[in-house]
Amino acid sequence: MDSLIKANEGLVHQVINDLLYIPHNIEREDLEQVGKIALWEAIQSYDENCEHKLSTHCYRKIYLEIIDYLRKSQAKKRQEIFIKGGMAEDFSEDIIGNLLMDEIKRFLPGDHSNLFFDKSVGDMTYSQLSNKYGLSNRQARYKFKKAVEILRDNIVWEENR
Repeated sequence: MDSLIKANEGLVHQVINDLLYIPHNIEREDLEQVGKIALWEAIQSYDENCEHKLSTHCYRKIYLEIIDYLRKSQAKKRQEIFIKGGMAEDFSEDIIGNLLMDEIKRFLPGDHSNLFFDKSVGDMTYSQLSNKYGLSNRQARYKFKKAVEILRDNIVWEENR
């Protein structure tokens, strides 16, 4: 078991390096720890009779656990939000949706704000968004990414530690 863990430990680093974005409040060591635990669980749960290689099984399990960790850590943290040209207010995670909607609508055109909230706060999939807004999955993905770009240009997030 130890030899399998050592032989596949590089997958943890590969998954972390493959991530497009790591929030600046997340330590790489935390991700490595989550990844190593996921690797250990993946090796234990691997069925030699399945069609996938051990490395494929491990990579997927590590990736999913790290993404889950990132989502949970982002949902739990308290944030101070500074609107450029506006005033700063402190929001907790349970009221962020209600309080930010009006501010975000100032920056996002039309359905972009509702789509953004449905995806980021409501945790809807692109398929669900496309059905709700009468768009293709590609159009829903484009509108969400465009909304994120607009918000990045206008909102700066700083974490309370």
